[in-house]
Amino acid sequence: MALDKLNHSLVLDKPIRVMWSNRYPDARRSGVGNIFVKNLSNSVDNASLQELFSKFGDVLSCKVTKNEDGTSRGYGFVQFASQELANEAIGNLNGSLFNDRKLHVATFIKKRERSANIDDKFTNLYMKHLDDDITEELVKLKFSQFGSIVSVKIMRRPNGSSLGFGFVSFQNPESAIEAQETMHGMLLGSKALYVGRAQKEEMKQYLQRLHEEKRNEIITKSNESNVYIKNIHDEVDDDALRARFAEFGNITSVKVMRDDKGISRGFGFVCYSTPEEAKSTVNSMRGVMFFGKPLYVAIFQRKEKSQVAATFRSACENGLTCELYDPHWISTSLFCPSKYSYPSRSSETWICVSTHGA
Repeated sequence: MALDKLNHSLVLDKPIRVMWSNRYPDARRSGVGNIFVKNLSNSVDNASLQELFSKFGDVLSCKVTKNEDGTSRGYGFVQFASQELANEAIGNLNGSLFNDRKLHVATFIKKRERSANIDDKFTNLYMKHLDDDITEELVKLKFSQFGSIVSVKIMRRPNGSSLGFGFVSFQNPESAIEAQETMHGMLLGSKALYVGRAQKEEMKQYLQRLHEEKRNEIITKSNESNVYIKNIHDEVDDDALRARFAEFGNITSVKVMRDDKGISRGFGFVCYSTPEEAKSTVNSMRGVMFFGKPLYVAIFQRKEKSQVAATFRSACENGLTCELYDPHWISTSLFCPSKYSYPSRSSETWICVSTHGA
């Protein structure tokens, strides 16, 4: 009596489901008799769905899935007492019209089982160990023997050079599987190919690498165009600094650094659109008097490079050997006194020798 009267009734404006309790968890989780129904109209609720399916036998549970606001998501689930009853309902109702909607009715498949089925079928292949001169045309020629190809992509750096890996997409899974089994380990150019199913992680790593390269490129270009200025007078603001440095090129940004109270910290930055403009500014403005104070002007350096440069300069000034970090970027004319020359460099050290004696 309670099952008939209270099932799907409203409690606090929400429909409740009343069903016989099953104390055996294996029976509840087996999935026997479970049906998935989709393409339901918005007017279909739990009661009307149960009424539709109950004509085929004993319905243990019935539910239309809803959004948080109570509107239907267009699909639901029905569980019969046996798989035979479920099969009969599927055979009769799949493809039928209900509230002017064509129903899709099928046996419910658990998510992990659906994923397993999907994993058996793939069309995208990942390949690596590509020579630098391998082209998309050559890859397409080699892989097209296995079936129709949708696309071929060799991943490249911003300058166009190959990253050594890429992707091939086939029209059907059978072609992709055959290509993977045949081409994996085969020579293409001078290297043996690695060919496997394209995974999300590989695409993620590529995008991260591409993002990092682009970011470093932007940072490098920005640093080379950024001029660091110190010994700035307290009265100098952004506008005054811009006006003084505008003659050397197109300025993209100007900033005089200030503390929490708005007082100048005595240094700032002027960023130009090109590194050439920044270098011209450094050569022209170093030591120039501005508001009665001589300016220190240099190309901006990241902190770690500034520290190495300072160590290198100190060693030069004392005629000492300086450990080599990565000296290729160090401008000796900028960081070392002119009375020193640099006639020798081993693979591990820079040696500064005074040209004027000890």
